[in-house]
Amino acid sequence: MENRIGFRRTLELSLLLIAAAQFSLSPFAMEFRISIAVTCFSAAIYFLEDARVLPVTLLTAAGTFLTRTILYYAKGEDFLPAMVSAGPEIVFFLIYGAGLLLYARSAPRPFRRTGFLLYTAGLDLLSNLGEIAARPGLARDWQRTVLVLVAAAVFRTILLWGILAFFDRYRLVLMKRSNAERYQRLLLLISRLGEEVTWMRKNAGQVEQVMNASYDLYRRLQEAGDRETAVQALGVAKDIHEIKKEYLLIMRGLSEAMAEERTQEGMELAELLLLLRQSVQNLLSASGREAEIRIHCPDRLYVAEVYPMLSVFHNLISNGVEAGGTVIDLREERAPEGWLLSVSDNGPGIPPEDLDRLFTPGFSTKINYETGVVARGLGLPIVEDLVERTLHGQISVDTSPQGTRFVILLPEEELEVMGT
Repeated sequence: MENRIGFRRTLELSLLLIAAAQFSLSPFAMEFRISIAVTCFSAAIYFLEDARVLPVTLLTAAGTFLTRTILYYAKGEDFLPAMVSAGPEIVFFLIYGAGLLLYARSAPRPFRRTGFLLYTAGLDLLSNLGEIAARPGLARDWQRTVLVLVAAAVFRTILLWGILAFFDRYRLVLMKRSNAERYQRLLLLISRLGEEVTWMRKNAGQVEQVMNASYDLYRRLQEAGDRETAVQALGVAKDIHEIKKEYLLIMRGLSEAMAEERTQEGMELAELLLLLRQSVQNLLSASGREAEIRIHCPDRLYVAEVYPMLSVFHNLISNGVEAGGTVIDLREERAPEGWLLSVSDNGPGIPPEDLDRLFTPGFSTKINYETGVVARGLGLPIVEDLVERTLHGQISVDTSPQGTRFVILLPEEELEVMGT
């Protein structure tokens, strides 16, 4: 498979260079032409580390010779003179290709642009001199010939510099965009891991209770004289204890990894919400859904706890969209007790009978009717836990048939107003 792909790339590059060789200038006579093919060849070697220089050189030299022969023949030359006129171009491409091959094998990647340009300028001049030497009729006025060849080498080097500079910058722009997208995904991933650790920490107490209950059952059975069942109960208690140890080790590893990441600086709330909006809209687009997410943050609020805040807003936004909301409104405003952050949607609202169970773990009204999978029902309990335990705030909900609004009240010290 790799050989097939490599052959295809070699053929494609060779055909491109053969086509580029047809765009040329003739400073002396029709039989000597200065084309942009070598500029394209050099650019390809500069950017493509896996380019096969030798096969491309041979194919390009042969292809250019054939196409030029056909062109000269089409313009009225006899076939043999046409071959003679086109033949010296093989010399040019062989010298140029050999020089590029030598550079590609000796110079470390990535190539230094200045050194590469200077090298190809000298190689350009050398290759043209080799072609001129193969054309005795053009070698009479050497002074004028060399001046024109130097000018051609300078022109093509400037053109090559422009191509390299453009694509280097374009590649940098693509890398920055890719890194920004990767940064978004990383932030959301860490926030989701934080949610799981929060829930694992909460469940650790329940595991402890089950283990203690099993041990108490063992003691009561032993006192009652049911030794066989007591041994089974003790075995259950020991198994739960081992599970608990592994559980705590996993939780500690995740917590330590995230603790290192959380030493990083925070960000402004508006920036955090913009990042989150882009990520959510990308996910919605991938699933064929749409939702307008509006952000109203007039104050430059600075968030120190980035990941908990991301988790809170991500869950509330997702909850609004999954409930049928097509417009999600994110707001912040000042309050006497601190800061009010709200997430509103224009969905059908929450049934009154479900309000009391809204923050109960495992309760969910969301179901995928295609797969039959019911949601875990952990999103809102995690939000409540993060708001109350990590951000030291309070969360409430207002609902009606026109939509639902979650309101988070955070103390002053949790959000800092940045200077303008």
